[in-house]
Amino acid sequence: MILAVDIGTTFLKVGIIDFNGKISYSEKRAIDLSVDKDLREVDPTKWVKGLSNLFLSIPANLLDSLTGIVISGNGPTFVPVDKTGNSAGKALLWIDDRSLTVADEITRRLGSPIPPNFFLSKAFWFKKERPTEYKNTISFLSCPEYISYLLTGEKYTLLPQDGFIDLYWTDDKIDKLDLDQKMFPKFISPFEVYGTLRDNPITSGLRKGLPVICGGPDFIMSILGTGSVYEGVLCDRTGTSEGLNFCCSDPTRIEGLRTLPHVIPGLYTIAGLIPNSGEYLLNDRLDLLIDEYKNSINLMVKSGLKIKEIRVVGGHAGIERLNIKKASQFDIPLKVYPEGSDLVGNGVLGSLVLGVYPSIGEACSRMVKEKVCYN
Repeated sequence: MILAVDIGTTFLKVGIIDFNGKISYSEKRAIDLSVDKDLREVDPTKWVKGLSNLFLSIPANLLDSLTGIVISGNGPTFVPVDKTGNSAGKALLWIDDRSLTVADEITRRLGSPIPPNFFLSKAFWFKKERPTEYKNTISFLSCPEYISYLLTGEKYTLLPQDGFIDLYWTDDKIDKLDLDQKMFPKFISPFEVYGTLRDNPITSGLRKGLPVICGGPDFIMSILGTGSVYEGVLCDRTGTSEGLNFCCSDPTRIEGLRTLPHVIPGLYTIAGLIPNSGEYLLNDRLDLLIDEYKNSINLMVKSGLKIKEIRVVGGHAGIERLNIKKASQFDIPLKVYPEGSDLVGNGVLGSLVLGVYPSIGEACSRMVKEKVCYN
């Protein structure tokens, strides 16, 4: 069995997943965010305390059956780490765009822009705007990497596959921004073991030496947890934000959408984002959410992409009126996956790294479960 851990924007989640995709246990806990105008930060000690409490809630008999731990999280979220292993300051969440204030300088130095929520932009802003915290920092990690580090003592940067390198950094870009290369840990694949469990401030009752796997971005776990690994399938990952990730073999560029590598080499993701989907639902503005949902999918369809089906997962997947509304917008089958299917994605990854299944396709066919199909 796999212990799946996810650090969301607003919730921490844990689950116990077997290699048939059954969720034997799951629990979540809200995160208190520090949010002001143009400010999106979180104190990483809240992750540590929250996960520690969640781990204590897991029945002991399930802990005894664990064969590995897989950690994922929101991103790009930026955690400065000091020499003691603690955070040197608050983590900058993926929705933090304050590096827009230094965007012109970044473009001048590199010769091309970097989106403000990307890791390198955040590092450059952090050095300029928080010099004291920067001076105390020895490493930069993402949120799942930071938790993986606390569990194992190892520091790596999770690179989903080589095609993602432009979204991270190169030595040349680090030098041009006058940053310290030693602060950027070397890359590791999600299909490798990050390290093994040691004494740490989070877990209790877990067997030392368990392999710890860093799955990286939560959207990848949602793709795996819905089996959206075939051309023509669109994964609709819902929650605080909503990502629409279409799997294809052609890296088509569409204005208003982002083209990214897929976790499977040779495939690509055409991605749309609804950054305020959670806020829309909280304020009962379903109309605004549906408008943005339709806009992203229409951009894909009008550009010639053939969407065979839509697979819905995440925090809003259980809202029937929303699913019915989405299904009525297009003549495309809409399949809803059970609560916790994003954590099943962690289990899929764990099964591959531990050698339970020989391929992503095989793991998904055995572990991924569809719940409801509309249209």
